[in-house]
Amino acid sequence: MKLVVGLVRAAIIGTSDQGQHYLNLFSCTFKKFLRRIVIKSLCEKPAFRYLAPFVVFMILTELQRFASPQTIFFVYALKSILTGALILWAFQGKYREIEGSFADLRAAVLGVTVLVVWILPTLIFKDLPKDISFDPGVFDNVLAQGAAILIRAAGAVLVVPIMEELLWRSFLMRYLIQPDFLKIPFGTYRSIPFWITVAAFTLVHRTWEWPVAALTGILYGAYAVKTKNLKGCVLAHAVTNLGLAIYTVSTGQWFFW
Repeated sequence: MKLVVGLVRAAIIGTSDQGQHYLNLFSCTFKKFLRRIVIKSLCEKPAFRYLAPFVVFMILTELQRFASPQTIFFVYALKSILTGALILWAFQGKYREIEGSFADLRAAVLGVTVLVVWILPTLIFKDLPKDISFDPGVFDNVLAQGAAILIRAAGAVLVVPIMEELLWRSFLMRYLIQPDFLKIPFGTYRSIPFWITVAAFTLVHRTWEWPVAALTGILYGAYAVKTKNLKGCVLAHAVTNLGLAIYTVSTGQWFFW
């Protein structure tokens, strides 16, 4: 009421300081109200919490193109933190949607299998393009190198598997069956959605990675269909990325990152 009275007075007294004060107050209040309504509306849409983390991650990935060899690690840390925080925030009270169990040995075996699939072509085909984005050797200080490795590995193991499995196997594979995808049980198989998901998963990787990315998408997808275990998909993906991080650091083949 006080705000309304102030606005009426502002209309009467025109451009006086007091009138301007009430107009500014109204503007700020309206913006906060609008922002709250928009955010609430987005959060109520299930697709938002599955898509938003990936969108944030990919936007910051594109910004990495403009980063120096040193600052690229800070950009990666930023995008990992923001993406992880967005997942935690967006899934508040919705954690039951991340169904299944991490206690599945098959998921760990799958993760190791995919790791071998990922590494093997680089051992056979020596002339594959090997562009290096992340090389901790750009830092002279040993502690800085260690921090850079930790940042890159933590994002790949703790954030990326959750983000990608929520997007590909949990969201897209079901959304292509029915837009109201939460009504479709996780792991439901339909041929066209399955193969479109494999293709989309493949295309977000580097060109030289496409053959192994396609096979990886098939294997993760087949596991999802067979077990109906989303947490198992996350575990398999995390095991693959952890193994690849260990292999990359131990061999110095930074092009994997």
